[in-house]
Amino acid sequence: MPKEMVVKRKRHKGRIDNDRSNGPIPQHSMEKANGTKIELLDEYYNYNSQRLVPVTIATLIRLAENAEKWAYTTEKGYKIQDFMILQGISEYRWARYCQMCPRLQEANDNMLTILGCRREAGLIERRFEPGSTIFMMPKYDKDWADMCKWRASLKPKEVEHKGGETFVVIEKYPESDLVPKKEQE
Repeated sequence: MPKEMVVKRKRHKGRIDNDRSNGPIPQHSMEKANGTKIELLDEYYNYNSQRLVPVTIATLIRLAENAEKWAYTTEKGYKIQDFMILQGISEYRWARYCQMCPRLQEANDNMLTILGCRREAGLIERRFEPGSTIFMMPKYDKDWADMCKWRASLKPKEVEHKGGETFVVIEKYPESDLVPKKEQE
């Protein structure tokens, strides 16, 4: 690309430099309007707003609070991925952010509990199809996971040679006067 076509953006207070031609991604600090610097952990592309969003510790804590509020107040929220779609965050980044911020990991666990209770109530009230909902319940509730492991342990163990050839040995019956002898041909 010719140099005259390259547009370089200058850094303004309160904004992140979006020039990616020189330097690593992401920038490591962000300057606020009053001149203080904030550590920038990452930035992600929000596919809903079509913009880059800077991620700081404060952003992750705010995200955790919003996530718990969403799980508690949204009646039709059944999966954490629904919240991620609403925020424009991919599952990969959500998992990374949960590792970076213990508060966000705690919020993730709380959301799993809230959504698991909602799904279980839906099963009891027969609002959901049991086949598909019961299959995923161990992800949301530790008690369900323990119960599934216990039920699986009750099933008979697999036979080692299942599906292979089976040999049956028939014992020779003693000769009897009631049964005539077969003549050999």
